[in-house]
Amino acid sequence: MNLVLCDFSHNVKVINYKTMLQKTLARILLFGILFIQLTFTSLLSPITAAAEISPNEAFIVISAIQITGGTGHTQEDFIEFFNPTNTPYDLKGNRIVKRTAAAMTDTLIKSWTETTIIQPYHFYLWTNSSYISIPIIADVTTSGTLADNNGVALRKGDNDTGTIIDAVAWGKYGEWFC
Repeated sequence: MNLVLCDFSHNVKVINYKTMLQKTLARILLFGILFIQLTFTSLLSPITAAAEISPNEAFIVISAIQITGGTGHTQEDFIEFFNPTNTPYDLKGNRIVKRTAAAMTDTLIKSWTETTIIQPYHFYLWTNSSYISIPIIADVTTSGTLADNNGVALRKGDNDTGTIIDAVAWGKYGEWFC
C-alpha cells in the first residue's frame, strides 16, 4: 500500500506505507528509550523525510543529537544513528549533511566512500573531532559542527539532491530538506 503526500509546493511523493510505518514505530521506540540532549531554549521540531525504500531493504534512523556540551563546549556535538531492521546497512554512498535556517544548500559533515556496515539493531556514532571527553569511542569523527537552528540529514547520494534517509531539524527553521 502506498501513501501519496503533497507538500505546500504541490510536490507529490509516493511513499510505501509499510516502510513509513516501520520508520515511525522505530522512531517512537528510540525516542521513548533515548533522549536528545539539547541545551538551548528553542523547541525541538523533528522533520522526517521518508525515502522510497523496499520493505525488505535496511534503513537507519537518527536516534540522538547533541549540539553542545554546555558553556565553553560548543563543539561537543554528536549524531547517533540506529539500524532498527534485521538487515545490515552499508553507509557507502551516504553522507551526513546539515543546513542552517537560512541555507538552501547542504553543508557536508561526513561522507562514506568505502563499505561501512551498521549491523542490525546496532548504533553508529559521529562526533566532532574536538569532542575528546565523550565517555564512549565514536565510530567516526570530523571537524563539522552543529548549532541552534540547524537541521541534519543522512542522504544517499550527492549533496542537495540525494535521497534523504532520515532528517531532524530544531529551533527556528526554514526550508530544511524539502
